Amino acid sequence: MVALGCNTAVHYPRASEHDQLQDSQNHLPVQAGTYQNGTWVVSVAKAGHEEDRELIRGNCIIVPIGEIVAKCSTLSDGLVVEEYNFDRCREIQDNIFDFAQHCQPHTYSLITE
Repeated sequence: MVALGCNTAVHYPRASEHDQLQDSQNHLPVQAGTYQNGTWVVSVAKAGHEEDRELIRGNCIIVPIGEIVAKCSTLSDGLVVEEYNFDRCREIQDNIFDFAQHCQPHTYSLITE
C-alpha cells in the first residue's frame, strides 16, 4: 500500500481555465500509478486555505486496478474508509504486469543489436 499526500490549490491565477479539472487531474496520475504498480493507494489531499489559496481536498482510496472506491467530497477535512483485500494486488501483478510471463527478450534483437 502506498500513502501519499498532496497540497494542491483549487485555483491557479495564470491557468484558471483548468480550475474545473483540478480534482480529476489530481486523481488521474495517482490512478495510473496504482494500476501500473498493482497496489492500493490512499491519497490524502489537504483541505482548507493556505497562502491565500483554497486547497483541493478530495481524500480517496484507489484499488490496484486504478478505480477510486472511496472519496471525500466535502469542502473541509474528511475521512474515507474502505475494507482492504491485499489479494487484489495479485489481479494486476500476476496477470497484466507479470513481466516474467509476458516479456519476450528474443523479440528485441532488432532494437538491441
